[in-house]
Amino acid sequence: MRKGQLTDIPEIASLAKQSIKMMNAQGNNQWDETYPTEESFREDIRSGTLYVQEEQGKIAGSATIDMVEGKPYKQIKWRSDEKALVLHRLLVNPEVRGKGVASTFMDFFEHLAREQGISYLKTDTSSLNKPAQKLFERKGFQKVGEMYFEGKEDEFYGYDKFLSH
Repeated sequence: MRKGQLTDIPEIASLAKQSIKMMNAQGNNQWDETYPTEESFREDIRSGTLYVQEEQGKIAGSATIDMVEGKPYKQIKWRSDEKALVLHRLLVNPEVRGKGVASTFMDFFEHLAREQGISYLKTDTSSLNKPAQKLFERKGFQKVGEMYFEGKEDEFYGYDKFLSH
């Protein structure tokens, strides 16, 4: 796992487009042509919060891990008010989907939190994104509520997890 670099943008953007096609074909409209954008990834890299996993010289996945909770997060009664590390834009190369890349990111998410002395994690996903819901639950996250993002009809689920030290 390494921090993303601006030179990764074309590959990440291409993977995002491939993922959007795959998600949409499965009836999941969590991502579309308006989100995530190349600019989102660029901002994440500039802030030092985008991480990539490489396999055989190709990006297998990327995710942003920071402490930013979007406005919709206020719609949920989270289980704690303590500061949390938040996972955003988890992206897995469709060619390696189902081979543990997302799981590795979740483990890294926990590792990074412990390293920073944070014991509370948050993330979210569309109510239509069953694979992400299963991943979060398998990794010990609990669904704590629903929220709505501007421009999206379907609700999103908020998930959190407490880490033991």
